[in-house]
Amino acid sequence: MNERLPWPPATAARALAFVGLVWLAGFGLFALSPALGGLFCFLAAWLTSGLIGTAMRSHEEVG
Repeated sequence: MNERLPWPPATAARALAFVGLVWLAGFGLFALSPALGGLFCFLAAWLTSGLIGTAMRSHEEVG
């Protein structure tokens, strides 16, 4: 594992792929139901902010 990364690259790729899929599902669901699409986009925003926050905290602990 690289010292500059807070977690292994494969884990980071899986997390980014999952969050990206939730964003895509949210935008796709807007066509069917704006409320359901909004819920998924809210969930994606929450996951994105958590992922960024975790990366920043982990980087401070490593560095």
